[in-house]
Amino acid sequence: MVVKSATKKKLMDMGVPEEYAHQLADDRKWDDVKQLTAGEIAQICGLASDEANALHNRLAVFGKPGGGDGAG
Repeated sequence: MVVKSATKKKLMDMGVPEEYAHQLADDRKWDDVKQLTAGEIAQICGLASDEANALHNRLAVFGKPGGGDGAG
């Protein structure tokens, strides 16, 4: 699988630790990442549910138009 560098950079710019950004960007575009559920994030990154929920909420904010990612 190939890590999408633009996706990884975007995640890291959002404050996601590099290890998790790398795992989430593995063969996923940004549009794929922002559609992940908290459970999927927990499974991909090996996180506890509360940590995965926090990360999911951060992605949700940035995934919305005008949510800080420059879109809209």
